[in-house]
Amino acid sequence: LAQPRSHFWDILDVGTLREMGLTLLIVSLVLFVSAMMLLGANVSELRQGYARVQQSNEALLELASVDTEILRVEMTVRGYVLSGDPIYLTWKQMETSALQDRVATFDSVFRDDPVQMANLKTLKYLLSEHRAFFDDLSRRAPSDRAAVVTEIIGYSKRVGRRGIEDHLLTMRAKEMKN
Repeated sequence: LAQPRSHFWDILDVGTLREMGLTLLIVSLVLFVSAMMLLGANVSELRQGYARVQQSNEALLELASVDTEILRVEMTVRGYVLSGDPIYLTWKQMETSALQDRVATFDSVFRDDPVQMANLKTLKYLLSEHRAFFDDLSRRAPSDRAAVVTEIIGYSKRVGRRGIEDHLLTMRAKEMKN
């Protein structure tokens, strides 16, 4: 028993596909090359997106570390005021240098963002005030320990670094929007 032939085989027998073979090959190559170009563009965009996310994550980690560095500076000054041991001044200098180095990295992290660069300028100013305050406490501690302790307690009660913390929160929020 012979199977009935489909319409497809009739077209093959006529030779229509054979005649269109070169045209179909060219069309398929054009479609393939176009698809590869689109795929390459998408991969490039994904890489750029990943780089932006990586930069934002780095900025967020660095911003979070500033808080820690500030607390370390404050703790070393408190240690010096309470104990009078000059090793705390050495540690304070190390912590202050670490904080300055960390903030210096922000110039490269935020260089493409004018809003964050303006925020960074304000943050640097707030940190310089903070540093001046604690440097002054360190200088006065040997001669006026009681007054310095009172100022440190007052600073802690009013959360003297609140401006810095609020500004860091603003910078983090801006970075999260990016």
